[in-house]
Amino acid sequence: MTARPPVIEAWHRVVETRDRDLLRSLVADDCVFRSPAVHAPQEGKPLTLAYLSAALVVLGPTLTYHRELFGADSAVLEFTATLDGLVHSRQ
Repeated sequence: MTARPPVIEAWHRVVETRDRDLLRSLVADDCVFRSPAVHAPQEGKPLTLAYLSAALVVLGPTLTYHRELFGADSAVLEFTATLDGLVHSRQ
């Protein structure tokens, strides 16, 4: 098993603690947020932090990670979350 990259370890700490300062430190100023739940890419740190913060509030308590794939410059974290009694899966 490959060890988690430090940034993924930090992400899991964000999910566990909901530490907004740690989240802010993980997001680049020029990032682009893409999600199947949002139809157009959202550019910039403020929008990305808004979406991720909202997701942590809504989904955070029920997030369960199942699989993590790491590359040189990317990662995929597969999870399920329960919202209104329904289980949702995402990557």
